[in-house]
Amino acid sequence: PEGRPGRRLVNPWRTVEFSELDSTQDEQRRRLEAGEDVDRLVVRAALQTGGRGQRGRDWHSGHGGSWQTAALKGAALPASSLYMGIGIASALNGALGAAYRLRLKWPNDLLLHGRKVAGILCEVSRGHLLVGVGVNVDNAHPAFAASLSGLELGQVHALVLQGIDAGWRLMQDDPAGLQAAFAPLDALRGQTLGFSRGTETQSGVADGIDGEGRLRLLTAAGVLMVDSAVSLRPVQ
Repeated sequence: PEGRPGRRLVNPWRTVEFSELDSTQDEQRRRLEAGEDVDRLVVRAALQTGGRGQRGRDWHSGHGGSWQTAALKGAALPASSLYMGIGIASALNGALGAAYRLRLKWPNDLLLHGRKVAGILCEVSRGHLLVGVGVNVDNAHPAFAASLSGLELGQVHALVLQGIDAGWRLMQDDPAGLQAAFAPLDALRGQTLGFSRGTETQSGVADGIDGEGRLRLLTAAGVLMVDSAVSLRPVQ
């Protein structure tokens, strides 16, 4: 069948599932290094023993959660996690309804009622974007986190992939639409955040993102753009 003008048809995902893995992200890397065609391949695990998040932090990945990494061949942008987060949050929100609206905490977390429910890890390897997504569903999780226990695990798997497709299309077809798409999901806007630069500690009020996905902070010295390498903390 023909797609709508300007819209590329999306090939189906290919999925390989494991009962246990160290990391779905690492498994994708191993397959790439072995020369395997991983474009639109999804590696999924029921349990991860070495899952990780941003800056190499451990991510507890027990039974009952959604742990998968999708690979997409092609050009990726520095703000990939934001594009993917927009797509995934929108897909999940469509299934959850208004009472359970997910929001995005810059740069790569999904929040439910202010608590982390999912994380996104985007990495580029050998010309592919690897999108690792972990979602708490029916797994054990820390008390400060949240879960999507109202949804079926298989439904969450599928919605995440639907969201990755949407985020990829936004990145490829309308990258200039990032700011507008992020704004209604922004969980940090208006919050005062602290950060360190060298030996100096500063703070600013979150004011959305710029066109490159950097966080805008309104500081006493003016507007400051912050990239994801900077660690932020709430200021009471």
